[in-house]
Amino acid sequence: MVPAARTSDVHFQGVDSDEPRQQFVAAAQGSADREFWQSLYKVDGRSGGPYVTGFANVFFPYIGRGNVKTFNRTALEWSGSMRAGDGPTPDEIPPGLSMVPFEWTHLGETFPMQFLGGFVGATQDPDTLAIRPSIGWAVADR
Repeated sequence: MVPAARTSDVHFQGVDSDEPRQQFVAAAQGSADREFWQSLYKVDGRSGGPYVTGFANVFFPYIGRGNVKTFNRTALEWSGSMRAGDGPTPDEIPPGLSMVPFEWTHLGETFPMQFLGGFVGATQDPDTLAIRPSIGWAVADR
């Protein structure tokens, strides 16, 4: 079930910010808009290098590499006529997994470690075909 909350309080220039929710509902009801879904990553399936020019941009207002994050202007100015070079590259899109480094001292020895948490995968209900994110955490060597 799709929550009743609307995303229309978020204002994107030239983009109906409620459209993703409407498209998910329509697809769940068997009326998928092929053109919308085919332009999620790349507008009209165009080439143009590694740039993400599709509607997915509205889901990533901040992009960057490492600790340097910048505002994704394409998220606010997205239109169906994006050109190559207008969007971020895949390595600028956040991974959905947070990492925090720490040092563990045990028996006088120090080990560089990290906490990880966030999206680790997805599961699909075999009856309804609904997809749900899998959230997890871990402690790992750095």
